[in-house]
Amino acid sequence: MIEALQQIFPKVRIIGCLFHFKQALHRKLVALYTKNFNTLQNSLFKLYSITPFMSHEEFVLTMHIINQNKVDSIKDYIDYFNKVWLPHYNLISQYNNATAIFTNDCLESMHSEFSSLKHPNIYEAIKKISQIQLDKYNAIKNNQKIERHIKTVITDSYKNYILDCFQKELEKTIFSIK
Repeated sequence: MIEALQQIFPKVRIIGCLFHFKQALHRKLVALYTKNFNTLQNSLFKLYSITPFMSHEEFVLTMHIINQNKVDSIKDYIDYFNKVWLPHYNLISQYNNATAIFTNDCLESMHSEFSSLKHPNIYEAIKKISQIQLDKYNAIKNNQKIERHIKTVITDSYKNYILDCFQKELEKTIFSIK
């Protein structure tokens, strides 16, 4: 659907949902390690979870650190991230996102409606989104308050802490193998 939206709206920057990104990361972690994941796997999950808030340079460095240290206990998870999320990094990156909106609750609330459609298609999605846009336009025109969720701020110190935790767990794992 993302590719279709990009073709229809070529000048619009499409940003992925961080909630669903993190949920997908967690589901894969559980699927690979059946809830028995160790601290290294968990620290890698946390590290991947904050990648949308990294600058391009931080992201490249982090991916280099991770990919240079593919120990067996995390190899499948690294391969998953590299295959599924790395090619679409621009969708999840919030670092250069100028908007203050963290999530679009209007679109989120339609999830159950779209899920209930037998064969949802792009035209139904555009119709629904257009209706929401019209409702928002009318609300603004009539000076009604529109609630927005503000982006979560991830500080540099927190990013460094998560990366340090991963590296410490990685060192423990590597030394325990030897």
